[in-house]
Amino acid sequence: MVTPGGPIKNQQLKETIQKLEGLGFKTYYEDSVLSEYGYFAGSDQERANELMSMFTNKSVDGIVCVRGGYGSIRILDLLDFDMIQQNPKRRQLMWPVTWKGSRYNHVWQRQLQAQQN
Repeated sequence: MVTPGGPIKNQQLKETIQKLEGLGFKTYYEDSVLSEYGYFAGSDQERANELMSMFTNKSVDGIVCVRGGYGSIRILDLLDFDMIQQNPKRRQLMWPVTWKGSRYNHVWQRQLQAQQN
């Protein structure tokens, strides 16, 4: 679970974990998921690092954005899209972020197409 945009509170994290585990998923997150920096969930670099660590972590099958928003757009230039493409995830569980039309959305769409073939 990641927070590439706005921050969440501990209660929201607990509720999200409970819901996902109730659906049979195992959950994993880093301490940075609860970070706050102004009205963002940590600095731009911290949020980008959090997301990239999920893509490069071989034990993570899917990525859930607990909260997206404007802050997610601010990290696009900090992501390593080649690394993302080299580490596709089998499950794209939820992606409530505002990246439509972005370079990442293009990479994600290619991953989904590859998974369907």
